[in-house]
Amino acid sequence: AMSEKLTLPPHEYPDTTNMILEDDTPLDSFIDEKQQRLLTNELGSKLIDYAKLSVPYYIVYDPLKKLSQTALQIFQLYGSSYIPKNDAWFADINLGLTL
Repeated sequence: AMSEKLTLPPHEYPDTTNMILEDDTPLDSFIDEKQQRLLTNELGSKLIDYAKLSVPYYIVYDPLKKLSQTALQIFQLYGSSYIPKNDAWFADINLGLTL
């Protein structure tokens, strides 16, 4: 059995507003840009590539909840495409995922 989920309320998220990347870009704008690419690309080509390689799970960590209502989206390969998985326990590899 999985232990109780630990979730961090948004007001307790680490403050990334003053974090700077190696190329002097603020972290927030880097995250926003990456999220926008994910939103416009809809994970399409990457998911197709992963399915061809038989990658069993695809996990999206979205702490700002720009893609969905949850910070963690988990998908499982079913046939040749991914379907949403409603828990974070991967029985075949005896591994669980939590925030």
